[in-house]
Amino acid sequence: MQIYLSDLIENSIMNNSFNLNIPNKIKKEFENKIMTMVAYLVAEAKQRDAYKMFNYSQYLNMLIYGGGSKADWYKKTILNTYDNRKHRNCGIPVYENISLPLPDNFSYNKLPADDFYRFFVAYGLSVPKGEEPPIEGFPRANPRLDHNYKDRSTEMDKIQLENYGEIL
Repeated sequence: MQIYLSDLIENSIMNNSFNLNIPNKIKKEFENKIMTMVAYLVAEAKQRDAYKMFNYSQYLNMLIYGGGSKADWYKKTILNTYDNRKHRNCGIPVYENISLPLPDNFSYNKLPADDFYRFFVAYGLSVPKGEEPPIEGFPRANPRLDHNYKDRSTEMDKIQLENYGEIL
């Protein structure tokens, strides 16, 4: 049976330990790739920051969810990007890992509440029109949330018709 490096890394992250059998050079390369991705996303967000939140915020909230969110090594690697990539010199606030509370109405076939982290994004994307929570906490502005469902669904119908010959 062949063992792949990607499987070793994935299993290590999911088991909250970075396997000692993985060579240190490969660990460092993997950490570097994660930090490069995080640094790019943060720099891109700062560049697009229309409300200048980066100038007024003491912390940059980092929401780490999904399978890696339970792995201390993965969270530490993401949060270490701040010092490693010298984001202080770029006017970026210190990273802070925060967790969102479990929704009051969360229910998924008797799934334990401790497993919510696995479904956080899917749960957020599944909020029906008109039931989304109010937007709160934006500094200096509280933009109105405009959903243009008709236009979006019309466009999706058109794409489905072109790709599949029918609207699914």
